[in-house]
Amino acid sequence: MSKRNRLILIFGVLIVICVLLLAAFWGRKDRGDTSAEVVVKDNVKVITAETDVDYQPISVSESTMTFSHDPEYDEGDVIVAGIMTAAPDGFIRKVVGVHKQDGVYTYETEYAVLTDVFEKAHIAKYFRLTKDGIREMDDPDQTVSQSDEGAQSSGVVPLSCQLADYQDTAVELLSAMPLSDDDREPLFSKEFEGIELSKGINASGEIGFDVWVEVFIDIEFGDIDFGVVVHTKSTGELFLGCQREVFDKDNDEGEYTIDLCKMDLPNFQFYVGFIPIIITNEFKATIETSVQLEGTLGTTVSVASERISGFGYTSATGEIREINEKTYLGDGIEWQTEASAAGKAEAGIYAHLITKLYGCTGADLSIGIMGGVDGEVGVYADDIDGSELYGELEYKAGPKAEGSIVVSIPIIDKKLANSPIFTVTLPMFIEGKWENHPSAPATDPPAEEDTEDDDINTSHSFNNTVITKRQSVYMVTCPEFALDYPDNWKIVKEELEGDYEWIVLENDRGVQINYYQSNNGFGSPYYGGADTLVYANITKAADSAFTPGYVQAVDYSSLGKFAVVKLKEYATEDGYSDVGKVEIDGSTIYAVVPESYIGETVYMGMGYWPVLSWEYPSPIAMLVTAPDGRFTLQEEQEVIQILSTFREN
Repeated sequence: MSKRNRLILIFGVLIVICVLLLAAFWGRKDRGDTSAEVVVKDNVKVITAETDVDYQPISVSESTMTFSHDPEYDEGDVIVAGIMTAAPDGFIRKVVGVHKQDGVYTYETEYAVLTDVFEKAHIAKYFRLTKDGIREMDDPDQTVSQSDEGAQSSGVVPLSCQLADYQDTAVELLSAMPLSDDDREPLFSKEFEGIELSKGINASGEIGFDVWVEVFIDIEFGDIDFGVVVHTKSTGELFLGCQREVFDKDNDEGEYTIDLCKMDLPNFQFYVGFIPIIITNEFKATIETSVQLEGTLGTTVSVASERISGFGYTSATGEIREINEKTYLGDGIEWQTEASAAGKAEAGIYAHLITKLYGCTGADLSIGIMGGVDGEVGVYADDIDGSELYGELEYKAGPKAEGSIVVSIPIIDKKLANSPIFTVTLPMFIEGKWENHPSAPATDPPAEEDTEDDDINTSHSFNNTVITKRQSVYMVTCPEFALDYPDNWKIVKEELEGDYEWIVLENDRGVQINYYQSNNGFGSPYYGGADTLVYANITKAADSAFTPGYVQAVDYSSLGKFAVVKLKEYATEDGYSDVGKVEIDGSTIYAVVPESYIGETVYMGMGYWPVLSWEYPSPIAMLVTAPDGRFTLQEEQEVIQILSTFREN
């Protein structure tokens, strides 16, 4: 081989080697982690607090970045900023233009999204919020990373992300991972006494919140899955005390919110390859109440629970997946009163957390426990049995969650916008009905002095008796009935005709106790047709002294045991409409009927008259109505006691 040919061959080999070296070098340039898990696009540039200060922006606006020295970015470059003085939340921007004026370089930008940064990324981050700072959980086994002490003291915890293969892990599985405690203080704990929500409405209690957050990002082939899931563990209880003397439910909406604490938590920064990812957090603990009450009532709600709440978003379909798992650890709800109360009271404690990526896109969640009571209660007292709580209360304790995706700049996906997360009503943890209705007293309760409060007055003696007259006046074989009543009730009607007998007792407010017996089928003057169906529940209020027997040699014991009952209208349905049932808070009626009547009933107009009547041997109705369909606690007690004395004389 000639010398010339050998030189050409050597030169060619050198060129090939140089090309290979350049290819290897270029394959690594600005691409960071090029493993199967993270692939960064070539046009991505990064600015962090460690960047030479001459090449950090001196100011950042919504659409520009200005520099004292030219960083020499090209149009189309994607700039990712970590935490720095000019951008404490970081940012992702795309360069669209540049100009220089007076020694200042101004880059015009538009927002970019994560798919402009990564070709491929599978990221799952877990961290706990505590009083001591943000604690990163590196893996599902929950080993706690050691943070840089200098960064910790500055309020920023920059930790490198230890990636695992979450490529095939579903959002629901991620959200269900247990997050164990470490030895750090919980994010928030507080005892509070006598916080005044409004005049006459006070709150006391103790509460603690542990909060974990997970953020997951899955990018591949231009599509992104993104989600934020918040784990909260709450402990403690809330006592809500209300006093009627200083609360006017007719002139007050009765809804109150008070902040127990507000925390602007330090921004959390970690790295995926060489790309800084920044998470911002804001936390608030609040008491929320809703009160429409007359009287004095104390309600205690146990708020201990574990909650997992958040969302997952898939850009390929635009689907938003709600994540809402819950476990109740509390004891439910209790109530107490020293006098009487009517209406409803609700109270709850909430953890409100806003978690965003780069301060732009994330979740705004308010999650907690709300407990409430609705009804009427009072205290009946005598010298023999002492005091006894009576009345009816519906009670419930359950989760309450409000949440939305918040998007100020859509850095996840341009199609993602502000959206509600929770779209269904969550079932209660505990709900039920408590009731206690004392029978007519065997002895008169002691007289009490009137007070300014409308407390239950038990001083009226049952020393009056009304007796039906049909048998004695018409000298016919029919039952004779008796009814005892106190002095504050008066007989306002005693009609006796050939076809019927009608006796009415009335109190000062116009509540009427009716005895109506028809000799000609049921012909009450108040019964008539209508076009509206009324749905009602009949429940037992007390035992009855009446026991059916023989009338005119016919045995009526088949009617069974009698009771004092409460009929409550709860819905209506218009016969000319396709709307169907409409829920209402309808009228209440008390009556004496066979226990077999207890349950659901339907009638038209004022058809509760025949519904509450019974044959003995002709139709009889023994019922009580109020002028507004409502009874006060005192009226309720007296009516039940009066009706329980109804008997065959």
